[in-house]
Amino acid sequence: MASNIDEIEKKALNLLTPDRGILIRKLILSLENDKENLDVEKQWIDESNRRYADFSEGKTKDKPFQDALREARARLK
Repeated sequence: MASNIDEIEKKALNLLTPDRGILIRKLILSLENDKENLDVEKQWIDESNRRYADFSEGKTKDKPFQDALREARARLK
């Protein structure tokens, strides 16, 4: 499977820029119309609504982006 994807990627990268853009749009649309992805999107919407409610109710605090990024990178090490 990986070699098939590698071949497709190689061919796609050799397309002209406008053609790559068309291909990207088609691939994204295929993902957006995928039932499984719609379920994941709904879960993310629910999660973001929950986080916003927690923040609005003072249950969580905000932090500067750079601090959050630094903490996330530290956790990944």
